Amino acid sequence: MIRRPHTPETKAKIGESRRKYYETHPMPQERIERIKATNKATYARKKAYYESLVIEQENSLLGYYKHIR
Repeated sequence: MIRRPHTPETKAKIGESRRKYYETHPMPQERIERIKATNKATYARKKAYYESLVIEQENSLLGYYKHIR
């Protein structure tokens, strides 16, 4: 069977049925809180990683320019 991408009409139908489902089945508040906490932790971890990369890059550039002199 060949899978075809959704047309705008089917996307609208899917969105509508999802909306109806979540109106009748709201997500538990504890799950929302857990997702938010996970997102915050992930963001903090990635931010720390990229900051360490920037510091590492600056240090290597400093060493490189000191070496040239």
